[in-house]
Amino acid sequence: MKSKYTVRINQEISDKVVKVESKLKNCTTCFILKTTVDWTSKNIFKTKLKKKTINKIVEKAEKIPSKKGVCFRYDKDVIERLKRYFDVNSNTEVIKCCIITFIEYYNSNKFTSGQLSSREYLVSRAGAKKGIVLNLVENANKDIMHKKDISAYVEPFMGTANVFAHLPQPEANCVKKYLNDAECDIVNFFKVLQEDFDGFINALPSEANPEVFQQMVLTRKTIKLPTRSKKKQIASAVAFYYTLLLSYYGDMQSFRKEATSKTLDNKINTIRKIAELLEDVSISKNDWEYFLKKIMKKHENEKVLIYADPPYIFTEKMYDASKKGFNHKKFGKTLLSYDPKRVTFLLSYRATARKKSKYTNADVQAVLDSIYMGDKSYIAFTWASKRKNETQVEVLISNFDFQGSVPYNDEIAILMKKQGFA
Repeated sequence: MKSKYTVRINQEISDKVVKVESKLKNCTTCFILKTTVDWTSKNIFKTKLKKKTINKIVEKAEKIPSKKGVCFRYDKDVIERLKRYFDVNSNTEVIKCCIITFIEYYNSNKFTSGQLSSREYLVSRAGAKKGIVLNLVENANKDIMHKKDISAYVEPFMGTANVFAHLPQPEANCVKKYLNDAECDIVNFFKVLQEDFDGFINALPSEANPEVFQQMVLTRKTIKLPTRSKKKQIASAVAFYYTLLLSYYGDMQSFRKEATSKTLDNKINTIRKIAELLEDVSISKNDWEYFLKKIMKKHENEKVLIYADPPYIFTEKMYDASKKGFNHKKFGKTLLSYDPKRVTFLLSYRATARKKSKYTNADVQAVLDSIYMGDKSYIAFTWASKRKNETQVEVLISNFDFQGSVPYNDEIAILMKKQGFA
């Protein structure tokens, strides 16, 4: 059972809440206060209040007297998060802040989720689309959706779903969305967000330290997925996200010492937004071939957009789901077999070999050239990162001439080989 705090609040405060919401008039004072805290904890992370606004809330809360009052119990983790948010020390003061926030912002339009900004992402992980690369993908998706009457959006390798979370609005509103991955942890995590976001947040630890991290590592190892137990599904999803977010390079094994409780708090808004976006999305765990066959059959007379971010060339062993090997040529042949008038694909690849790899950039390009270079393909490339000792370039390949792309022909391939990406 999760530990709880006991909080004492003046009766006068609950009367203030009653005046705001008539539905609470016939409820007990304890229920009124708990409802107030529930509402505040769920809403302040949707659109973060400015520091100036928070300071005003705290000032108003400090003016409320704390005499003999009502006693009730509340989850410790939630209270601790709210303390950090409002930057107050006592349990009573944070409840006062919740009440002031509830009174001032209830039924207002200040707490709307909206679309994720380009700088918001679920977690940093190898291959996750962020920054310039995400902007390029986002603009390409927008161009395709704007110029074509797309009925279904499909991701056979959803990963951390950052591209999905940044689909252009309102173009994507009326599109049926399908997300798929072969990794159990990822699929379970997104299904938990989709089906029980509050359960996930309530189970997410508020502390970030090596001890809790090791507990989460152990939890991941002891729960076998898939499982029908809702409790285990949530526990596994929490352990997966906690260890992924707070570990070095997303290895889910070593605790990142600079991670703090605010690292977790700052992600709650983003997680909530993504959970809301998942409401009508189909999430599955299948191999890419079966998944695409199923979706193509379902939408055989409609226009489909496939965004694919498969394992990068010569890095397949890094992905648990690719132990049997990933056949790039087979996958490419499948994409190219679709009628471009009906199916548009957008494909992400890293065009540069990994540092200390036995393969070179030319080796990576040779594979891409052998599969996609031709009359029906278009390519665009951008920096994934530029460091002193390593340059990483990301390419987008499509059967549609999206904005910023060029025909993927011999001339471009020769130019790429000649100049490299320097």
